[in-house]
Amino acid sequence: MLETVIIFKPKAEWRKKETWYSSWAPDWAKALLRHVTPDHLSQEELIAQMNEALSIPGLANAWTMPIKGRFEMLSTGLRTRWDSRSPGLIWIPLRRSAHGSNRSSPR
Repeated sequence: MLETVIIFKPKAEWRKKETWYSSWAPDWAKALLRHVTPDHLSQEELIAQMNEALSIPGLANAWTMPIKGRFEMLSTGLRTRWDSRSPGLIWIPLRRSAHGSNRSSPR
């Protein structure tokens, strides 16, 4: 499991896209027409582009707010830094740390 926090710029600074009025409308009309057909990327289009660019084999992307993601991790029983569903080489250090210490920890 990898956790990354992305902080976006304000929506007014997002990349623009071509619309039906981009080439001919004056600036004062574009301000009105943006309410009908936005000329900036939508959140869904941005998520689709990030999914394509940030795909890692074996991992699935989840796009949530940080507090929602943390709450879902806690509600599903994920309470430590080690995720029991982690693939591959993570298990070797876990096995060593689990068997390497014979001391009992105070509770």
